[in-house]
Amino acid sequence: MSDNPYKPPSSNVEVAVTKRGSAIKAVVLGLATDLVGTMVVTLLAAIVYGGYLGATGSSPEEAAASVQGFNYDSPLGLAVAVAGTLFSVLGGFVCARIARHDEYRLGGIMCAISIVLIVLTSGQQAQAAMLVIPTLATLAAIMIGIHLGVRKNRAGR
Repeated sequence: MSDNPYKPPSSNVEVAVTKRGSAIKAVVLGLATDLVGTMVVTLLAAIVYGGYLGATGSSPEEAAASVQGFNYDSPLGLAVAVAGTLFSVLGGFVCARIARHDEYRLGGIMCAISIVLIVLTSGQQAQAAMLVIPTLATLAAIMIGIHLGVRKNRAGR
C-alpha cells in the first residue's frame, strides 16, 4: 500500500474471465435468442402486412390467408427469412459466449434441437424438399454465430 492517500488503489484489470459457463444454459439461451427473435420478427411482419392489406381494401379473409405463411419468393417473405437467419447467428453467438468451452459441440447440439423444432413446427403441409433450404440455412447460421463467439472468446483470453 502506498503512503500517498490521494493515489487510487490499483487492480489487475488485464485478467480475462476464463471461467467455464453452463452448457445447458448456453444451449437454452442460444435457442431462446434464435426462436424468440425469429418469432417476434415474423409476428411484426404479419401485423404490418395485415394492416397494409386491410388499409388497401382486402377482405379480412384474404388478409388472414396471406399472412398465414410467408412465401420466400415475395420480398416480405425473403426479409423475414433473412431476419430469422440473423437471429440464428445471434443465437449461436450467445451460446458460444455463455459456454466458453466446447463451443462447437454445444453449437452442434443447438443445431440438432433447432432442426428438430423446425421439423415439428412445419406440420404436415411442408414436404421434405421444402424443409431442406431453411434447415441448412439455420444450421449454417448457428455455426457462423458459434464461430464468431469462439473468436471473441479466444481474443478475450
